Amino acid sequence: MEHNSGKHIAQNRAVDVAKGEMFVPLDSDDYIIAEALEIFWNAWLSIPENERWDYSGVGVHCMDQNGNMIGTPYPQDRMVSNDLEMTFKCKIKGEKWGMIRTDIMREFKNIEVKGHFLSESTVWFRIAKKYHKKLFLQQCLRIYEVHEDSVTKQIKSCDYNIESKIVSECIYLNEFYSWYLRYQVKSAIRKPLALTYACIVNDKSILFGNDALINKVNPLLCKVLIFIASAYKIIWVMKNK
Repeated sequence: MEHNSGKHIAQNRAVDVAKGEMFVPLDSDDYIIAEALEIFWNAWLSIPENERWDYSGVGVHCMDQNGNMIGTPYPQDRMVSNDLEMTFKCKIKGEKWGMIRTDIMREFKNIEVKGHFLSESTVWFRIAKKYHKKLFLQQCLRIYEVHEDSVTKQIKSCDYNIESKIVSECIYLNEFYSWYLRYQVKSAIRKPLALTYACIVNDKSILFGNDALINKVNPLLCKVLIFIASAYKIIWVMKNK
């Protein structure tokens, strides 16, 4: 049996062997309503065939085991947008789900980094930068339930590899920082500071060496914030002596 290398790597393997036109990711601890795939497919077919090349797929909501929608609703049903606009401009929050074209999933695979978690939105955001259209349905098709061994539990307990976190956060900072600055200024400041702190407590280089955090981010403001936050390492070292 293959060692559990993480959901992001398992998804890459699934994409490699997928034979269908569309790809629907699903976690081991999730359920879907009986009509989910039919609703997805009918929604996709409702897009004029000569326009589908410009669409990445179909997005929907998740619900908890009590039938309550998780997160915020979309501004309207059957809205054409993308994950970047939904997250930043429309401020949509909470666990969502979707059906994506298989060829696009092959084009935008997860980075295979050591660790059991790599933020999925790094892929969805990258897709949104190239494919600006996605059809969003105001329907809950996936039942999202958190168990003790789920990825979400690992994230909340910080039980995941620091390398994965560094890769994920550097993608956000390097590729989508302009979105944070425009729509989420607090996050634009907080993310570099939080990443620096995570590197400090995990004894990762911040300022010096080829593998230093400051060399992995490109925006000047991020570098400045990391430099300022690195002063906390002195306090951390003295505190833990």
